[in-house]
Amino acid sequence: NLAQMLLGFKERAAILSRVSTNTQRLYDDPRARLVFNPACEETPLHVICGFLSSPGACVEMPHLAEACFELLYVLCRSNATSITTTLYLRNYGGGNFVSHQLEQLPNIVNFVATRCENDNENEDTDKICALTNVCAWILKLAALEIHLNVRAGATRIHYVHENLSKMFRFESGNAAVAAAEGKDATFDRGQQSRMGTFEVLDKIVPVSAPPVLPPEIRRAVRSSNTNSQSCVESRTYGGNEFSRLNIVVLCRELDLNGMVGMSRERLRELLSIAIRWNKIEQQIASQLHLFQAWNQF
Repeated sequence: NLAQMLLGFKERAAILSRVSTNTQRLYDDPRARLVFNPACEETPLHVICGFLSSPGACVEMPHLAEACFELLYVLCRSNATSITTTLYLRNYGGGNFVSHQLEQLPNIVNFVATRCENDNENEDTDKICALTNVCAWILKLAALEIHLNVRAGATRIHYVHENLSKMFRFESGNAAVAAAEGKDATFDRGQQSRMGTFEVLDKIVPVSAPPVLPPEIRRAVRSSNTNSQSCVESRTYGGNEFSRLNIVVLCRELDLNGMVGMSRERLRELLSIAIRWNKIEQQIASQLHLFQAWNQF
């Protein structure tokens, strides 16, 4: 379809009919229906991987990184694009793209935890939630990659070992030395270390309960349900829906409900509560996405 074409994919059968015999070996996997178009030296997928592999990209542009990781997950899961995409990721830049992202995961989690602890006014909620979703998509992508490699059998089992070694921060050389010395490889400097992706759970900052919505807001929500535009909207994180209040519609409904005598201070207080409610609901949804991704991993 159009999206696959714009991403640089092309029907394998159409390419085989136009390339030479020597070039056909690049497309000799009969399971792949879509492959990279040889006319494109660099597809959007190449650009996305280059962006996500650059240091600090996720922290500097979390919303773009969130969308890119979600796209990679969809491409790896699709029957049409999975074989070509996963093969490219396993050999990206002479290394393994997914393993590299797993290695960087604790750094992203630490950054998110620091921001959460210092964000008393919920000013960085959008960025925190985007980075939380980035962590979730990395875990989902890694879980899918491990699953595909295990199903492929012994020929790709080394990719599974590579991903698991990043997950547990396990180096076979260090483990062998520790075993020879009679030491437990899970201990570091006398203290038991939390291994790799388990730090994701350690660093999650509990979200406070959403504030109780005042009667004025509840009446405005009920009133808007009878109109063409409701105060309550639905958003989705990783397939999980959560509700948020449309502040513009809510403000209009508060005026239309005959609350003319309401002071400006009270109106600002109500809107502030609604905004705080939105942010906490968003944080809960992003953390639920992360928990589900970790469970899947």
